[in-house]
Amino acid sequence: VPQGISAELIAERWQLTREDLDTLSVESHQRAARASDEGRFADEIVPIKVDTEDGVVEFARDEGIRPDSSL
Repeated sequence: VPQGISAELIAERWQLTREDLDTLSVESHQRAARASDEGRFADEIVPIKVDTEDGVVEFARDEGIRPDSSL
């Protein structure tokens, strides 16, 4: 089942509204940002360095967290 359809089926089954899910998403990103700031993911992230035309760039944080999420 495609992810979008699966999400709709789950939302319907558990009577979750778009507003419920949006609120959960914002809260989840805020909690993740707080945990990241506190260093709670430090043991789970392996920094890597990448050579670019502009020099070496280091990636050392989860870039999927959206700390500025809002409704």
